[in-house]
Amino acid sequence: MQLQPSVIIWTVICFLLFMLVVDRLLFRPLLKHMDGRRERIARAGEKRAALERELEDERLTRKLEAEAARARAEAEARAELERAKAECEAELNAYAEELALYEKDMTAQAAAAGAHDRELIIDALDGMAAEYADKLIVSK
Repeated sequence: MQLQPSVIIWTVICFLLFMLVVDRLLFRPLLKHMDGRRERIARAGEKRAALERELEDERLTRKLEAEAARARAEAEARAELERAKAECEAELNAYAEELALYEKDMTAQAAAAGAHDRELIIDALDGMAAEYADKLIVSK
């Protein structure tokens, strides 16, 4: 077997033609498809990152809104508690004044009525004090 230059030349020409056809019909479309896919993947990654940032911003906003709502609710609860406490104290003071007036009146009557009646009045005052204590317990 001998090396023939014409066969070598034709082989090289056929190979180059084959590579040209394969390049045009296979490699270029395949590379174009791969580049397009790479771009779509990059855009999807950017879109995902943007959505994650948006989600994190939304989470932060919701968290701040929840904290603000909780703070408002706590402030309202404290105000309601203070109002109820002031109302109870006012009612308690009114009962104490009423009791003091009643006690003063009864003491005055006891001085006038004598010792026997005085004991009855003191018993009545003790009953009144017990009733007052019950009202205090119930109002709290």
